Amino acid sequence: TNADDSGPGSLRAAIASSRNSDTIKFSASLAGETIFLTSGELLIQHDLKIQGLGQDRLTIDGGSTNRVFHVVGSKTDVRITDLTIANGYADETSPGGARGGAIYDTADDLTLERVTFVNNVAVGGLVLETSTSRLTAGLSSADAAGGAVFFAGGSGDELVVKCCTFTGNSAGTGAFDGDNIESFQVDGGSGQGLGGAIYSTNETIVRNSTFSENQAGGGFDARGAGGAV
Repeated sequence: TNADDSGPGSLRAAIASSRNSDTIKFSASLAGETIFLTSGELLIQHDLKIQGLGQDRLTIDGGSTNRVFHVVGSKTDVRITDLTIANGYADETSPGGARGGAIYDTADDLTLERVTFVNNVAVGGLVLETSTSRLTAGLSSADAAGGAVFFAGGSGDELVVKCCTFTGNSAGTGAFDGDNIESFQVDGGSGQGLGGAIYSTNETIVRNSTFSENQAGGGFDARGAGGAV
């Protein structure tokens, strides 16, 4: 019922109090609003549907410091519809590592429908950042995968993407300017950047979706693969 990061009426509280196979819906008063995450990613540990507001778009924003959704559990089916997920961020220090800036899912089936992913980033091979100069130290060979979505379910699980839009998402390694998280350097570590928009180890079905300006970049002696998927 509100756009707060936490507390009564927040999405975080609704997820925490939901039960298996519940559907979370949003008040119409949130049309066009943005939920800024300031206290970490949203953890989902059971079957859940999160249903947005259709054309009256609601945005969940990681603030370029937090991953947005982390889905875990051996039998966890999640469906997310009609949302914008923006500015999600994952690096080596994030739960699960530099994978899935917007969504990191190692559970069961994941279905995304009419979801827009904008400027989500997975960054490997760094520990620190600065807003005044480029990093030249503290780098490693960690890979980055799935700028927007990382999916690694169990045997027989699948990722389904319907009528979604992926714009400006990135998976890369190495140092970057804190004011421009897309300016990856070739000398910034030996890790690989894989799947600028989506990285999936399971069967993946993509229908009627649009990909633009997504990128994957590797460090020195490495590679970037799959600018989109």
